[in-house]
Amino acid sequence: MSEYLGLPENIEIEAQIIGRMVRFGDRAHEIISRMSVEQFYSERHRVIFEAVAKIAETAAPSLQSIAAALDRAKKLEYIGGAAYLMEIVDSAFSMVGTDSDIDAVQGAYKRRQTIEMARALMNDAVEAESADDALATAVAKLSAIVNGSGGMRSGFSHAASNLDSVLSSDRPREIPTGIEWFDEIYTPRPGNYIVLAGFSGGGKTALAAGIATSMSRRGNVLLASLEMSKDEILERAIPWATDIEISRIRNRKLTAEEKAAARAEIVSRGLYITEAESVYEVEQAARSLKVSKGLDAVLIDYLQLLTSPRSKGEQNRAQEVAAISRHCKLMARRLDCVVYALSQLNNDASRDGIPKIHHLKESGGIRQDADAVFMVYHPDKEEHDAAKSVLNNLRSMQRTVEQENLFRKSKIKVAKRVLDLQKGRSAEETSTALMFEGRYTRFRRAKTTEWTV
Repeated sequence: MSEYLGLPENIEIEAQIIGRMVRFGDRAHEIISRMSVEQFYSERHRVIFEAVAKIAETAAPSLQSIAAALDRAKKLEYIGGAAYLMEIVDSAFSMVGTDSDIDAVQGAYKRRQTIEMARALMNDAVEAESADDALATAVAKLSAIVNGSGGMRSGFSHAASNLDSVLSSDRPREIPTGIEWFDEIYTPRPGNYIVLAGFSGGGKTALAAGIATSMSRRGNVLLASLEMSKDEILERAIPWATDIEISRIRNRKLTAEEKAAARAEIVSRGLYITEAESVYEVEQAARSLKVSKGLDAVLIDYLQLLTSPRSKGEQNRAQEVAAISRHCKLMARRLDCVVYALSQLNNDASRDGIPKIHHLKESGGIRQDADAVFMVYHPDKEEHDAAKSVLNNLRSMQRTVEQENLFRKSKIKVAKRVLDLQKGRSAEETSTALMFEGRYTRFRRAKTTEWTV
């Protein structure tokens, strides 16, 4: 208890939390995303928290950058100088215990809110015109505390406050991919969370790379790939943008003109790449991009490879993936962008042939959170496997006319794909026939003559 005001507080634990934010700057976002400045009792801890949060919008905070920022704001001496920063950093040995410490500080904050509310209610009860008015005021104030998210989103507004937007003659803002056959099926709005799923090797990564490359012509896109290196991402992006075959890029056999064309296309696009490994790091990178340049979409390849430090050791993998999926949905809302996440399928999908939503790996939370779920797959797995076997047998041999015709038809059969919208808010479930162009690692709309081969 505070010796001055008699209010609940945890000054030492606050110092531990602030110390972790300074010492482990690359993970400060894990705390920033869960706390707000008013939850700290100590005024100097509030000042430091605000400084760290501001720096974290564009870079990982460090002891030096925080001290410099506070010095520029003429607040370094107020918080106890660099000596106090070093003192709390020395007390923060690891991130272990962060969750329980945050709970303790937020618990003390809610108790302070309750005490302050009780004091205010005493005055309200005296001044109220009736007992009903006094009770109504008490219920409203108590609900703000009970329903609040750690003090961060405890308010509410009348539904009419959004009427002008809904009744406007302007269409709601949409963020198209720029790929005609995709946007005809579903064009997302800011705040949408979209899942792309399919069999291994079925083309979902190529589809994600294509969406990122196409969207980056008009806006800024962040691609978080835990499966491909930056070089591999570019090797897939360049064919979508330039019509240069991927084999020529991978073998580094481009002409000077092709190199110039590839460079011009990629440099002109708002395509950004992060090597973040946790969902918190992805959001921090996305937030930094939004602040510095603007942000339209985040693409994650893929969902089951992300980690969530908060749940490590506390939940099984299905629960952890559900928590990560929920974070992706909230990220889309908080950053007012579209979040695309690729997802694996479970083993049952291979046996059943055509994947369905229930085949999503660790799928419970994903199904609930997603605004749209797409499946990309071959329409006939047996046909695909048989045609692929033919290609492998005939590829390197001198072919007869009959064999050449079989080879051509087999290539078409292997390239067939279906893009299937199996869940879409405000959109009908539908599908479209595609062809996968392996030379360019991209998709196009299928021709009727190809689909009937």
